[in-house]
Amino acid sequence: MIPFVALDSLFSKEIPRVPSEILQLIKQLSSKYQVPFELILSLVKVESDFNPQAISPKGAMGLMQLMPSTATFLGVQNPFDPQENLEAGIRYFKTLLEKFGDLSLALAAYNAGPKAVMDYQGIPPFPETRSFVNKVFGWFKKFSSLFSNERLSEGKMEEKTVTLLPF
Repeated sequence: MIPFVALDSLFSKEIPRVPSEILQLIKQLSSKYQVPFELILSLVKVESDFNPQAISPKGAMGLMQLMPSTATFLGVQNPFDPQENLEAGIRYFKTLLEKFGDLSLALAAYNAGPKAVMDYQGIPPFPETRSFVNKVFGWFKKFSSLFSNERLSEGKMEEKTVTLLPF
């Protein structure tokens, strides 16, 4: 049986169930690339709902929903391998944060592509992209609230169940 961490939410009926291996990888790699853990957790929640085998209708794959061309560009051999997918996806997202210098624009570029953000000189007017940015921000607020009050040590992470509190 795979150990899970249930992140109970009072905000909605959704209860993210995160395999502890994935939670540990997100924590480790977000630290390595100096991107907030809660932000990457939110991005993965919205992109794949923590399913390493997820495939979108457009062909994006894995936890961070890498498009085939992006995965190839990033040197990903197996986009369904959690370690490889997260490593490449977080590294790519970090470059978008550095390029655009703005979280909203980096998220929009992750979803719609950097060219779309540059062409529109902002978040593209695509409903999917605008919804994506809002969803990631929503989860980011929830996870930030949770983890600011409940810093889990590496050894305890898979043993605890935590509740997101209203803010």
